[in-house]
Amino acid sequence: MSNDAGISKRKSMTFNHLILFLSCQFFLLYPVSAYEDRPLTKSGETQVVAKLGKREITISELRTELIRLGMTTGTAESQRFALQSIINRHLLVGAARKASVHRDSDAVLRIRAAQDQALADYYLANVTQPVEPTLNEIEDYIAENPSLFAQRTRYQFTVLSLKTNEFNDDVMTPLFSETVDYSALIQHLNAKNIKFRTTPLEQVSSSFPKDIRKQLSRYKVNDNIVIKSNEETQIMKINQAEPDLLDKEEWLKIARRLVMDENAIKRARTLLDSLKLGSSVTYFHKDLAPVEAANNTTQNTKNTAGK
Repeated sequence: MSNDAGISKRKSMTFNHLILFLSCQFFLLYPVSAYEDRPLTKSGETQVVAKLGKREITISELRTELIRLGMTTGTAESQRFALQSIINRHLLVGAARKASVHRDSDAVLRIRAAQDQALADYYLANVTQPVEPTLNEIEDYIAENPSLFAQRTRYQFTVLSLKTNEFNDDVMTPLFSETVDYSALIQHLNAKNIKFRTTPLEQVSSSFPKDIRKQLSRYKVNDNIVIKSNEETQIMKINQAEPDLLDKEEWLKIARRLVMDENAIKRARTLLDSLKLGSSVTYFHKDLAPVEAANNTTQNTKNTAGK
């Protein structure tokens, strides 16, 4: 969140990007050739859970599919779902090969990208696996994040959305700030023929990013959150806020998982930063480069031109 996205006198906050998530999923690499008919596996050597024609599906493949889908291995329902996922995939791949779709240039690029992404995800998940947090770390996390535990709150909002290029902060903010509803703002929008929509929203404080949770903890009913993107602006008016506490016996388990997730993200970012420092990237289109890289390119161009 930017530094100017704090609580203003009108008790609204504006930010362009809510959150940047670095997702780490567990995938195994399946080369294109893996979808060809494989030699039959001797059932005595591995556990076979199903056969699709002559193609045997082993318990190892089933476990891998469960991991890929992010499902628990403990229920028969999840195992059935994962097995059908494997079967469906093989049927579709077989049909695609018969139609020679896998030779299409676009398909080749997509297959290559999927393989690379699978290997990258698998590597990232393994090398960034965080160590088990200590009990003190878990308890500190609970104390530092009351909106997830001791002060967990369920909010009811009314969300008014309109195009960002039609949102006039100076004119519109007084029409909804500190008011019980959007009546004055809606009257103004109708008079200006500005299109908008209103929708109800119920959300628990734990569903928001940390910075937003801290902001919300200082808000009261009728206060507003203003969320701006390039295309759309959303005004979220708090209609109701009530405690929504979880069973205290679950706190340690939940906090442990969250600490491990956050540590994994930190380790992943550190890894990627180090890999980028050790590599050389040249951008031939300024618009495609990261902002800092584009600025550096502009500065270098000016310096060169000035010589």
